[in-house]
Amino acid sequence: MNVTRRAVNDWQVLKLDGRFVVKTLMDVRKEIDAIEAEGNLHKVAFDMTDTNYLDSSALTVMINLINRLKPNDGTFVICNPNKDVAEVLSIVGFDHMAKILPSVDSL
Repeated sequence: MNVTRRAVNDWQVLKLDGRFVVKTLMDVRKEIDAIEAEGNLHKVAFDMTDTNYLDSSALTVMINLINRLKPNDGTFVICNPNKDVAEVLSIVGFDHMAKILPSVDSL
């Protein structure tokens, strides 16, 4: 998986390309840690436009991120997951834990 980061307005957006699985989650964690080290861990979005699969470890990373954001009233959103990824998020109830937006432009 390829992870890239960019700022969109006051959001830190991580674009996740490929499979978000246990083998690749360290790249995501490193970016989250970098965002926190820079003092920008307030509004974080995952752009899942090109994420084609996620496993339970990916869900754990997202839950941990939500918990890291809470003390500072931070916000986490998911942008543009494909049908299969959105279905997984819905089945596990993740759509009740974080907003799911149709695109990064919706931030």
